[in-house]
Amino acid sequence: MNILCKQDNLALCPLLGQPEEYDLLTSWLSHPEISRFYGGDAAREVASIRRHVQKGDVCSCLILQEERPIGYLQFYEISDAQEKASLLLLPYAHPYGIDLFLGQPELLGRGLGTRCLEMVCGYLFAQKKADALCIDPRVDNQRAIRCYEKAGFSYVKTKQQGERVLGEWVPCRIMHRLPA
Repeated sequence: MNILCKQDNLALCPLLGQPEEYDLLTSWLSHPEISRFYGGDAAREVASIRRHVQKGDVCSCLILQEERPIGYLQFYEISDAQEKASLLLLPYAHPYGIDLFLGQPELLGRGLGTRCLEMVCGYLFAQKKADALCIDPRVDNQRAIRCYEKAGFSYVKTKQQGERVLGEWVPCRIMHRLPA
């Protein structure tokens, strides 16, 4: 198992593009409590993850707790000037975007998301030399917003056409974290 980073009993393991990984992601994203804040369509989201794994433009990872998969996290350098401008990241040379979800509703609200974000933020600042991190939860996902605030992210702006969910635009809260 190729571990990207580890902190206590949590680790990130890059996807290898194996069918069982996509089956696991599909099962997680098929649960209404998970999918309602992560795209809303399991097949479409997993197909997108698969494309990114094949292209190699996003680092797609399983979140492991004691070597057991519990969620998904992806990160990528934001280099497109238009995307940087829309996320208020133009002043930064190496900003990264992060997306994540925990795969089982019973794991929500236990601090795992915050701990995972703290781990990946440390990795991105130290190993990838990121100078800003961005995350964009839906405005109605208060649990995620609290998690991200606990992990050091701060509100920057609301993007009205933040994410397309089942054909409809929903607003997202743009949040940044800078190195300490």
